[in-house]
Amino acid sequence: MDRQAKFWERLKLNRDCAVTLSAQLADAVREAVDDGILKPGDVLPSQLELAARLGTSARVPREAFAVLAAERIAVARPRIGCVVLPRRASAKRGRILFVVRESMAIGYYVTVFENAIRSLFVRKGFTFVKAVLGSRCGCRGEYTELDDALSHPNVLGIAFDEEEETFRRIRSAGVPLVAIGIGNYRGLGGVEEVGFDVGGAIPDFVEHCRRANVRNVVQFSFGTSIDAVPRLRANGIQAEGVALDPVRARSVQEGIQRAGMEAVLHRYGGDFKQNLPDVLLFTDDYLDSGALLALAHLGIRIPTGVRVAVFSNRGNGPVHPLDLTRMEMDPEADARKVFGWLRQVLAGRPLPSDAALRPRYVRAASF
Repeated sequence: MDRQAKFWERLKLNRDCAVTLSAQLADAVREAVDDGILKPGDVLPSQLELAARLGTSARVPREAFAVLAAERIAVARPRIGCVVLPRRASAKRGRILFVVRESMAIGYYVTVFENAIRSLFVRKGFTFVKAVLGSRCGCRGEYTELDDALSHPNVLGIAFDEEEETFRRIRSAGVPLVAIGIGNYRGLGGVEEVGFDVGGAIPDFVEHCRRANVRNVVQFSFGTSIDAVPRLRANGIQAEGVALDPVRARSVQEGIQRAGMEAVLHRYGGDFKQNLPDVLLFTDDYLDSGALLALAHLGIRIPTGVRVAVFSNRGNGPVHPLDLTRMEMDPEADARKVFGWLRQVLAGRPLPSDAALRPRYVRAASF
């Protein structure tokens, strides 16, 4: 298979993924350059050809080309097209290795964070590579991409994972490592930590409830990382947690959305509207969207019928006529923070003792 055929083979877009099509296209071109499928001087297909072949609007390749130009990967040349640039400058600064578990790699937050921090490093002349870890099966293929990436020199590793084996392999290769979140790396040495506290805005939410004389809250959640129930109860507020599993659907995101919708319809439909609490708390972007659709279908108005608060990621939160009270993570802003801290590590200085990522609490019209 020639290089052109290999390139087109790489350009497969997933329309059920939270990642935008333009970001997926930019990723595919970037990886083709990193893997040598595209060489310096190669001319990319035109935006019109890409849109036609991929079945997208012209906006998708236009936005992808803008990202590639900002990262100095490929730029438009008059009467020629978009040309792949030499990447000699990147090699002078070294390689940044970004390691992420497969289950997290498709999530909105990690994807936006990765793209933002990649752009920041590339603009400073670094090469940025990603290694995706397979499922936690203990099998040989779980660490294939990581082991391959570690066979090359890396000046810094960034890891979104919790497994001790991941950190052990990176440190055994002599690569300085910054872990995002709490992992099993105590005692390994050479591992810096950026805290990842997704529940960091819960105290603000509880204080808001207390000051508003809220009597009871029902929390709908997917997963266990965000749980306001214990703190609400500790403050004398009745609280119930409803844990949901995604229903079968074309994608995980749609499954979570449908689970939120069906749970609210089942719990508060028909004569059960009288069971509404003072506040409903939804703790996932996609769950939020499904639950709010169900409330609208049932004719339950916000905030007169029930007050609502949500957890969301900036840029991926639910669309609603009201500005929603929310615990909000901002992956692009977080990437800029972490980039600044990582530059300190590269300069031989430790991370700040309080280096951590957490959501902000935004009071708005839904509460």
